[in-house]
Amino acid sequence: MVDNPNKPAYNAFNNWTKNQSSRNGVAIDCVLIHTNEPAKTPSMDYVNDGALNLSNFIKTTEGGGNPVSYHTVASQNLKDKGVTVVYCADTDNESWSVGDSNSRSLNYCFGGSFSGWTTEQWMQQSGAIDAIAWEIVSDCIKYGLITKTQRPPVDWSTNYAHNPPVVSDHRYCTVKLRDGNDHTDVDQGSGRFPWKYFEGRYNEYADIQLGLTSTSEVPVVVTPKPVGPADDQLTLRWNCLGGQTLVEAAAELRDKVIGTEDRGKTGVV
Repeated sequence: MVDNPNKPAYNAFNNWTKNQSSRNGVAIDCVLIHTNEPAKTPSMDYVNDGALNLSNFIKTTEGGGNPVSYHTVASQNLKDKGVTVVYCADTDNESWSVGDSNSRSLNYCFGGSFSGWTTEQWMQQSGAIDAIAWEIVSDCIKYGLITKTQRPPVDWSTNYAHNPPVVSDHRYCTVKLRDGNDHTDVDQGSGRFPWKYFEGRYNEYADIQLGLTSTSEVPVVVTPKPVGPADDQLTLRWNCLGGQTLVEAAAELRDKVIGTEDRGKTGVV
């Protein structure tokens, strides 16, 4: 299958985890983004390989006391600007991301990220935001959440304005769903995450993947053909003048204006 030429550039691969389970028939109606929140401030190398590092960390929690996972993780290298996406859990299954809301949600995380990042720090990961937005749209189309006539709103208001189905963050579970979660990522409700940028990409990619993007009409510039020497302008007959020469058209106009009857005359004085 050929990738859509409008798809953002990123390298994607699988690093599957055992930390996933059946949805047991529960329909997906929440699409949630997350921060990584590493245990300590990571080095640049950790951030640069954030998606891979996070996916490997997820695997170390398998069989432990606090197993975790996300469906998809992404990060952007601060040096070469390359973007990496890693698929960790099958979207047909629930990932272990938001406790009691796992079965109803799709979950995406930015590798190496912190909820305390400034907007400027987040925009250094704009390529990863693009990639996550593209993946979200693809998965929402797959599960019927996005169609040509509907799509879940991106809800990032302080107290959240929309009930599911919705695209939001982990904090949505804590504040809106009140499902037992206590996390406040991606940005603790501060608005530091570039929500408008993300929302713009989400809507743009939905239009693209659904084939709703209209091609702007390119103005057609008509280049006039040269009319040749001045004598041609006087002697040739023109469609725009009703098949008349320029002189004949001028005579017809003169007859109508001053009441003469000179149009049918020939020759020169």
